[in-house]
Amino acid sequence: MAYCTQDDIELAISADVLTQLTDDDNAGTANAEVVAQAIATADAEIDGYCAAKYAVPFATVPAIVKALSIEISVYYLYKR
Repeated sequence: MAYCTQDDIELAISADVLTQLTDDDNAGTANAEVVAQAIATADAEIDGYCAAKYAVPFATVPAIVKALSIEISVYYLYKR
């Protein structure tokens, strides 16, 4: 289970910006696969840091983990 969703990311950045960052095929909409990959990469990074102290992946996602997942996912989307 991912720590955040595309909807969460659209609350952090506008849908237009998300489309600009992910629409490699000029379809006019955000590419859900690209967003999912950014979320998976962010969540793997979070798990890597947290695994030393906690059982990961988190069954119940703490609010701070969700917030970090959103922020790191946005970072990876801009990094593309």
